[in-house]
Amino acid sequence: MKRSFPHSLFRMLPWDKIEFRIPRINLLIGSPVLIVLITSISTATISQIHLKGKVVDGKTNTAIPYANIGIINTRIGTISDGDGTFSLAIPGENTGDTLTFSALGYKLKSIPVSALSESIDILLFQNETLLQEVTVRAKKDKVKEWELGNRYEKGGLNMSSGVDANAGASVALLIENKYPSYHEELRYPVFLESAKLKISDNTTGPFKIRVRLYEVDSLTGAPGVEFLDRSIILESDIKKGWIDFDISQYNIQVPGPFFLAFEWIMEESERNQLKEIYRNFEQQYPERVVMDSTLVDGKIIPALHYIHFLPGTAFGVSLLPFSLEHYTCYSRYNSLGKWERAAYILTARVSVRQ
Repeated sequence: MKRSFPHSLFRMLPWDKIEFRIPRINLLIGSPVLIVLITSISTATISQIHLKGKVVDGKTNTAIPYANIGIINTRIGTISDGDGTFSLAIPGENTGDTLTFSALGYKLKSIPVSALSESIDILLFQNETLLQEVTVRAKKDKVKEWELGNRYEKGGLNMSSGVDANAGASVALLIENKYPSYHEELRYPVFLESAKLKISDNTTGPFKIRVRLYEVDSLTGAPGVEFLDRSIILESDIKKGWIDFDISQYNIQVPGPFFLAFEWIMEESERNQLKEIYRNFEQQYPERVVMDSTLVDGKIIPALHYIHFLPGTAFGVSLLPFSLEHYTCYSRYNSLGKWERAAYILTARVSVRQ
């Protein structure tokens, strides 16, 4: 995949006549320059519908924290807070669409936007699952383990802190048994032992990250059906370094290559605080906010660069040509949004056994 940075072409656009809505992807590459991708341009402001509500278990009436809410394959989406509450603005042009509510371990629920009131309670019901057989090994048995994924890092990525950023942004790395993480003796199917993510930088104290697992879509090659049936969230206050999700207890078996994804989990109040930090920075240091563009898959993506500035929790990524050649990575901007091929590679690993 060819990637370049056509500065002159970007400067030809009539930026003084365009109104922006900017869900930001914050990318720190090598030197401390932050790249923020502008993902939508609008020349008119359309009236919005503001929804508020709560997602609860349909049987117990208890709150479902961090449920994914959105219009599938769009930039409209969020997650519920820890107490199940949520708020979401839906543009007027999307009133004919369907809003989907999803939580791991629960049945999907879709409701036409036109049928929703501004204040609603959403009831989700748990999936009926069969218990899988678990093999218990004696201590004397030696279990062979392998690590797959990308260990290289050259920069940091934060997709959850833009002015219009919605919750549920995530990044997915394709896990394959191939060079440079090839193991000749490894044979599918394998069981998953742990998932690891490199934190490039964390400036906000304690944070939450959710791990997700997806099949490879046979038609698009992007993340497809999710096969993890429960929400696995890790909370940490690490400033930088690796965080480890122990998933061995769930007895997850995969038959072949799959996507390992990590999702930023932020309460609405936390997202608002981060947005305010960006607004203040733009007002105080306008000379450190630079317009530019990036060419990805033949598409010109306008971008803002923030120099020496990367607030929030940034995932480690690599833009090394070696990583871009040998690994595949996708990202999406919000809950239930469309997966897009990324111009970077997530620094993440998974341990497997047979």
